[in-house]
Amino acid sequence: MLGKLIGAYIGEKLMARSGRGGTGALAGAGSAAVARRSAKPLAMLLAAGYGLKLLNDYRKNQRASASS
Repeated sequence: MLGKLIGAYIGEKLMARSGRGGTGALAGAGSAAVARRSAKPLAMLLAAGYGLKLLNDYRKNQRASASS
Protein backbone atom coordinates (compact mmCIF):
# COMPACT_ATOMS: atom_id res chain seq x y z
CA MET A 1 0.00 0.00 0.00
CA LEU A 2 2.76 2.39 0.94
CA GLY A 3 4.66 1.53 -2.24
CA LYS A 4 1.64 2.40 -4.36
CA LEU A 5 1.25 5.75 -2.62
CA ILE A 6 4.93 6.61 -3.03
CA GLY A 7 4.86 5.49 -6.65
CA ALA A 8 1.76 7.57 -7.32
CA TYR A 9 3.35 10.64 -5.73
CA ILE A 10 6.56 10.30 -7.72
CA GLY A 11 4.65 9.61 -10.94
CA GLU A 12 2.46 12.64 -10.40
CA LYS A 13 5.47 14.90 -9.81
CA LEU A 14 7.27 13.60 -12.90
CA MET A 15 4.27 13.98 -15.17
CA ALA A 16 3.15 17.33 -13.72
CA ARG A 17 5.74 19.05 -15.90
CA SER A 18 3.85 17.96 -19.00
CA GLY A 19 0.44 18.76 -17.51
CA ARG A 20 -0.59 15.13 -17.13
CA GLY A 21 -0.25 14.63 -13.37
CA GLY A 22 -3.16 12.19 -13.02
CA THR A 23 -1.75 9.91 -15.67
CA GLY A 24 1.60 9.90 -13.92
CA ALA A 25 -0.06 9.00 -10.64
CA LEU A 26 -1.74 5.97 -12.21
CA ALA A 27 1.49 4.91 -13.90
CA GLY A 28 3.43 5.29 -10.65
CA ALA A 29 0.94 3.24 -8.67
CA GLY A 30 0.97 0.54 -11.34
CA SER A 31 4.75 0.46 -11.52
CA ALA A 32 4.95 -0.42 -7.82
CA ALA A 33 2.89 -3.56 -8.44
CA VAL A 34 4.95 -4.49 -11.50
CA ALA A 35 8.21 -3.97 -9.62
CA ARG A 36 7.04 -6.15 -6.77
CA ARG A 37 6.09 -9.02 -9.07
CA SER A 38 9.14 -8.85 -11.29
CA ALA A 39 11.80 -8.48 -8.58
CA LYS A 40 12.52 -12.21 -8.17
CA PRO A 41 12.72 -13.07 -11.88
CA LEU A 42 14.90 -10.02 -12.49
CA ALA A 43 17.23 -10.99 -9.65
CA MET A 44 17.50 -14.54 -11.02
CA LEU A 45 18.24 -13.19 -14.49
CA LEU A 46 20.97 -10.90 -13.17
CA ALA A 47 22.50 -13.71 -11.12
CA ALA A 48 22.54 -16.03 -14.14
CA GLY A 49 24.14 -13.33 -16.29
CA TYR A 50 26.80 -12.69 -13.69
CA GLY A 51 27.50 -16.41 -13.40
CA LEU A 52 27.89 -16.69 -17.18
CA LYS A 53 30.28 -13.74 -17.15
CA LEU A 54 32.40 -15.38 -14.46
CA LEU A 55 32.43 -18.65 -16.41
CA ASN A 56 33.44 -16.85 -19.59
CA ASP A 57 36.25 -15.01 -17.80
CA TYR A 58 37.45 -18.28 -16.25
CA ARG A 59 37.54 -20.00 -19.64
CA LYS A 60 39.41 -17.09 -21.23
CA ASN A 61 42.02 -17.24 -18.45
CA GLN A 62 42.35 -21.02 -18.88
CA ARG A 63 42.91 -20.65 -22.64
CA ALA A 64 45.43 -17.86 -22.15
CA SER A 65 47.44 -19.85 -19.59
CA ALA A 66 47.32 -23.02 -21.73
CA SER A 67 48.66 -21.26 -24.82
CA SER A 68 51.48 -19.57 -22.89
